[in-house]
Amino acid sequence: MLSHNEILKRIEQGEIKIFYSFLKSEDGSNIDFYENELEVNLSTPNSLATQFFYKSLYSDRLRMTVGPIAKTHRLLPVAGRKTYKGHHQCTDLRENENKLIIEPFEAVSIASNERIILGARTASIVLPRVTNTDSGLLLTPAYIDPYYNGIMRVVVFNGAEHKQTLSLLEPIAQMFFFSVEGQVDQAFRDSFSSKSVFYGNNWNRIINESVDPFPRRKIPLREQTKFEKLTTNLGRYRASIAKSLVTFGTITFFAALFLAIGKFQSTIDDFKKLEKKLDDNTMKIQTIDKSLPITGNNDIRIKTGNRHGSFNTILDIPTKEISSVWLQIDESYADSLRNIDLNYDIKAGSNSRETVIEFSAILSDIASSDVRIPILWMVVK
Repeated sequence: MLSHNEILKRIEQGEIKIFYSFLKSEDGSNIDFYENELEVNLSTPNSLATQFFYKSLYSDRLRMTVGPIAKTHRLLPVAGRKTYKGHHQCTDLRENENKLIIEPFEAVSIASNERIILGARTASIVLPRVTNTDSGLLLTPAYIDPYYNGIMRVVVFNGAEHKQTLSLLEPIAQMFFFSVEGQVDQAFRDSFSSKSVFYGNNWNRIINESVDPFPRRKIPLREQTKFEKLTTNLGRYRASIAKSLVTFGTITFFAALFLAIGKFQSTIDDFKKLEKKLDDNTMKIQTIDKSLPITGNNDIRIKTGNRHGSFNTILDIPTKEISSVWLQIDESYADSLRNIDLNYDIKAGSNSRETVIEFSAILSDIASSDVRIPILWMVVK
């Protein structure tokens, strides 16, 4: 690991280059954006960039600071956050009083204020700050290759049960530099831009050229459809109610415990009321659960030479309790599957508490090869 003096030496040699695009004004009242980013130059110790660098360099580590754009890893935007240029998961801290409020158990990608360029003889590693981890803000470590050129990107997870705040230019991580034995081949540098989606990115390009602030190589299989989002939210609703019920049950348990040892002898009537509320809440959650729609996704398969295909699903509810059925082709495949007639048929099951629903599809033409039709369905009680 490079020492404080060795880091300064490599900056003077150009082996390590550090740039800042956001810095506080001289009086500290504002944070200014420098489109032509400011490079750390040790020969000009009074420049804003060099002064900020010296404050950030502590012993053998360089504090990485929060940049202006962050991205939540939740599917839906967080209420109260202004979205950034159509990127619904991204937010601009400058539009939120230079702050990012992280929700409990939320994961967020944060781009650093710093742009770093490393030469052939230097690598680095980004690690969490104890100040943040002590409060429940967890950060994923990252290794930075020689020849890297770009702003840093870290993932922060709020493991606490309360909201936490990060501010623009606040230290979020710390970078340690290492010397590489010999030097990395020039061919590696030539291939870097094709291997790293973040290579060469800077804040001027992101903000003024509308570049994606968080490009990624690993893309999710597909975005959730509206139907799947509804299913997810119904599951969260169930979990929320169950969590409240567990909490209430815990309170009841301790109330009963104290009662047993004579602590609450004078409040036995209150405990009975508490117990009745628990029974009432249990009935409420059972009632709500019974009224929630039943959802699913399945494939209808049509073999070569046929036009018709179907499948059956068995539900543990009486036929008379079904109000309506909703059915559609999965939106992800809508462009490739057209002219398909979807139908359903509700049938009595093997007993009075069982219902069978047959979902079927009919093609406009005979299938020239096997066809798989993914469908989404919902049964409303």
